[in-house]
Amino acid sequence: MRMAVPSARFVGLSSFDKAKYQLPMNVAIKMDDGDVARAKQMLAYPWFTGKQWQREIQEMVASGVKFELEALSRRGISFITEEYLPKKTKEKDWLE
Repeated sequence: MRMAVPSARFVGLSSFDKAKYQLPMNVAIKMDDGDVARAKQMLAYPWFTGKQWQREIQEMVASGVKFELEALSRRGISFITEEYLPKKTKEKDWLE
């Protein structure tokens, strides 16, 4: 309980960022059966019952792919630190 961080926010790349940042499908990582099973388990966890998390996880399962921040590096070495993260934090575009 002492290790909990209830105000933590997920600022990383979400499934919905693929359209927002026009990520090509060749940077997507195909989810294997283990990934899909794990994502479905996560839907039942109490800390992922929020609407945003449910939508995110369901989108991952439906699309069958996941993305990592490295996918944005194709836009340049400083894109993540100088554009992506500042925009995400300014717009409060995170998962709670």
